[in-house]
Amino acid sequence: MNSSAKKLIDLMQAKELLSGDVVAELRRQVSESSSRLTAELLAKVLVDNGHLTKFQATKLIAEVNSSIVRSEPKGVEELDLKPESQEAELILEDGLDVPDDTDSIELEDDAVGVQPADVSAGEDWAGDARVHSASGESASKARDKKKRSNGKSDSAQDADLPALPVKPVKSTRGKASSENPWDSFRIIGVSLMLALISVAGFFLVRWLLRGSADEAIKRADTAYQQRSYETAATMYGDFAQTWPAHTMASYAKVRQALASLRKDVEGTPNPVVALRTAEAVLPALATEPKLNEQQSDLAGVMVSLAEKFITRIDATDQADQRKTLMDENEKLLAMINDPQLVGSTQRTQLAPTLQRIEESRLRLKREIQRDDELNQTLGELDQLLQDQKVVQAYESRRKLIERYPLLETNQQLNERIAKASEIQKGLVKDADQRIELIDSSSDAEVARSFVFAEQSGQAAAVAEGTLVYATVKGAVYAVDARSGQVKGRKAVGLGLDSHPLRLEDGNNGDVLVAESELGRIGRLVGETGKPKWTAQVGQPLLIPQVDADDIVLSTLAGTVACLDSVSGRAKWSKRLPQPLRVGPTLGQGAKYIYQTAEHSNLYVLDRQQGNCVQVVYLGHRQATISVPPVQLLGHLFVIENINADAARIRILTITDEGLVQSQTPISVDGNVHAAPQIDRRQILIQSDLGCTLVLEVDPAAEKDKVVVIGRVPKNLDQPQDFWLAFNKNRIWLAEKRMARFDLDVSQSKLVRKWNQFEGDQFVAPLQLIDDTLIHVRRPAGSLGVKMGALTAQEGNLSWETELGSPLVLLAKATDERFDVVNSSGSNFVLASNKPIAQRAEVSLGQGKPGRRFSNPTWLNATTAVMLNQANAAELALYQADGNPRLKSVRVAWGSAKASTDAVAVGSRIVVGLDNGLLAMIDPATGQMIGTPYQITALKPGIQVVWNRPVYLSGSQTLVAASEGQLVRLAVGDALRELSREPLESPLLGPLAQVGDYVVAVQSSAGSDQLVLFDPESLKVVANHNLTANVIAGPYSAEQGGLVQTDRHLVGLDATGKVSWTIDFPNSQLIGPPVSSAGNWVLANRLGQIWVINSQDGTISGSVDLRQSL
Repeated sequence: MNSSAKKLIDLMQAKELLSGDVVAELRRQVSESSSRLTAELLAKVLVDNGHLTKFQATKLIAEVNSSIVRSEPKGVEELDLKPESQEAELILEDGLDVPDDTDSIELEDDAVGVQPADVSAGEDWAGDARVHSASGESASKARDKKKRSNGKSDSAQDADLPALPVKPVKSTRGKASSENPWDSFRIIGVSLMLALISVAGFFLVRWLLRGSADEAIKRADTAYQQRSYETAATMYGDFAQTWPAHTMASYAKVRQALASLRKDVEGTPNPVVALRTAEAVLPALATEPKLNEQQSDLAGVMVSLAEKFITRIDATDQADQRKTLMDENEKLLAMINDPQLVGSTQRTQLAPTLQRIEESRLRLKREIQRDDELNQTLGELDQLLQDQKVVQAYESRRKLIERYPLLETNQQLNERIAKASEIQKGLVKDADQRIELIDSSSDAEVARSFVFAEQSGQAAAVAEGTLVYATVKGAVYAVDARSGQVKGRKAVGLGLDSHPLRLEDGNNGDVLVAESELGRIGRLVGETGKPKWTAQVGQPLLIPQVDADDIVLSTLAGTVACLDSVSGRAKWSKRLPQPLRVGPTLGQGAKYIYQTAEHSNLYVLDRQQGNCVQVVYLGHRQATISVPPVQLLGHLFVIENINADAARIRILTITDEGLVQSQTPISVDGNVHAAPQIDRRQILIQSDLGCTLVLEVDPAAEKDKVVVIGRVPKNLDQPQDFWLAFNKNRIWLAEKRMARFDLDVSQSKLVRKWNQFEGDQFVAPLQLIDDTLIHVRRPAGSLGVKMGALTAQEGNLSWETELGSPLVLLAKATDERFDVVNSSGSNFVLASNKPIAQRAEVSLGQGKPGRRFSNPTWLNATTAVMLNQANAAELALYQADGNPRLKSVRVAWGSAKASTDAVAVGSRIVVGLDNGLLAMIDPATGQMIGTPYQITALKPGIQVVWNRPVYLSGSQTLVAASEGQLVRLAVGDALRELSREPLESPLLGPLAQVGDYVVAVQSSAGSDQLVLFDPESLKVVANHNLTANVIAGPYSAEQGGLVQTDRHLVGLDATGKVSWTIDFPNSQLIGPPVSSAGNWVLANRLGQIWVINSQDGTISGSVDLRQSL
């Protein structure tokens, strides 16, 4: 069958323009036709035979041609269709014989199924109404004759056209007209019939049109559902144009817009095309009444377009294109946010998707901003590197990475940083300052040193003569590891951490000691503690490293040097272009030295010459690396504290080409400040939040050669300092307790074995000697430090020695004997020929914690009282002529605690208690004398603070202050109030007598004031603005008084007036001045001793003991 003709028949059947029988006959005849039959010829035949109107035929041909070649339909002229007024010529089906003399045409029922039309009744009026002229009639007859002779019409001569069934038409042949009396009646009847037919026709046409519209909208919906959006859009548009008043016209307009939009959303890769369509078609929909019914569909397609934008932007690399697409997407989102287009119901239904789109939009916006900042930073880096401003380049890069961490691996940034590292490598130069040896044995002794140690316990399982070293309160102690006896002591200062390093493997090998603040380092003989050599570096030192005959040290200023361990002479010294915060790394037998800078870089130096062979950019921030890197089996482990709660372990592989990143960093909960410990192939790492990791290096592994074989999660809320020891899968951890763990490799966990010393604070590295563990701790409630030895396996204590307890009393008992009492309540004898006292004559605590005695209150020249600040119910009584000289006395003031130091009142003491009472005590018995004085009514749970009272012996009165009141009390068998005066503001510190006045310090805005009170009236006599804050005093002294602020030392004359003021270090005085030949001798907690003229404040001399007092 011819293609176009077949399509025409299919289209007519779909539109139900012909009956089924006619369609079947057409298909048969067209299929049997031997010549080429087009749709145009077939349509012309159908029009000629009255089956189609010219309008219908034209529309049908247009649709057929559009579906075949997508071209405009041919016009009426191309179909050669005659005007409707012309007579339609009939094409008779082959085999159908229609007589010439018959006025009606009868079609066979079985041929076409068309009922014959009877026109005989109208023969007469039809004949009267003939319109053909004679010539026309002749022409008609000629055509009829030709048709009968040829059997075909003119239009079918050149093509084998089918003979089609004929619609009945009224014949134009008839008899001559004649007058009829019924003509008028017939005219009226016909008119009436025509009117009736017109009314019926109106309703029929209306019914037919409605049926045709419903079918049209149904066909458009079908195309839309089948995603033939272009066809659907055309159909909806035709519907709206053909039936503009139809109830579905608004629906068709909305659907036309949706179809056009969906066509571009689903069929066009570029979302901008669909956006342009949306901008063109959607604004007109706002007023369409049918939009509400289609809002869900509209919302869905618009959201799909937004997702398409997101996907397109994600896939685009060019920054300008991403910005353009982002701007276009903003336009779309504005339309989505228009409530006329997307209602609240649809917004709620699509909320998860809209939220995802918004998150993606913000992410893309951040990425675009990131790319802009990246390009800007790259430009800055290029300029900074051109100017060789490497530190500024590092800072610029760091700030960018802080905002956009994913840029850390950006190739362009890394290329710039590699260039910066090369510049840094070239900036490593020989150090300007030379390291010189000095003769420390010739240093003048500023003071003789005495050691008071309290040793107890039994010998440890250590070879005899083995020495261990520990730094305690600014001094290095050498202790016999077997017995615990102190063998020597050397002050090294309190500033930087400095721990002694053993230089030889022997039991009593020499030790390397750094005096970090002074920039000195020296080698001491193990047995005697005498120096072999001392080198002056000239800059504050960090913890050095030792391997074989090399000592590698570094300074805060950025110097790295290598010394010969035997002679102390410098082999080389290099200056790095950055400051340093941790010491170097020198592996056993290693070829290179690794030094991390204060920030950004890791420097690799040749061990032999100190030349810089590589600079590795780590990108760490300032002060984020607290421990030197660890070298083990071809790997370097760098631990960086990335924030307050986390650290990461970077693993670098040591290759012939240098250091390279070998595997993903390992995370740690908490910060790492304790030096990691190595045992064979394993590394122990401990964080300050209790997270413990054990790493193992397997050089034979194909991929990750470093694995975690044990981990304990963090178990602390607050950071703690840890000290570690590691040996044969046994781990010892010390912070506020000591614990031993065993590493269960099969289960990758640590198993706790024992705990010791709960509540004590460990202050120095653990040292493992065979099966003995040496430790240093500060017991809870004690001011001293204990160094001890315990069995590493079971945790049993062998011996312990108390070191560094503050001395609170020094008294001359006889001409040949001085007594010393420390804060733990131990009484030692100071002998000039015994600089080290191993045991105390009297020990109130017998080595147990819970005693912290304060400065003494002297009752007379031979008797003093010291309150126990750790136990309110105890005081220590020292009597130079007593036996024993020091004893403990229980105090009967119940559960109250002293809120101030005691003041001597004859042979008794007065103490202010935190329950508001002022009690007078007999120190020999600890009993109260008389009824305590109560300054205010007792209030449960309220703690009262007293200022230390002052006793005026001349009037036997006591002046005390508390609760904003200044009171004067008579002292006798009891304390009795004489007068009381309110204070403008609370007093600070103790009360003191200077001349005839009571002196105190009163707080005021911005600074403190020195106030003088009349001792009888308690009225303010004078005051003096100290322009600073008081940290010690006021003190009474011969020839006046003294007060210390955080900036000055202020001297008072005998009348209480300020006589001089000098600048003074911000370190609190440990007590009142000692008068000697018109001078005052002062000491502060930093260990500095001053001799000052009491009259004018002139400093006669000073010495720094370099240890705390």
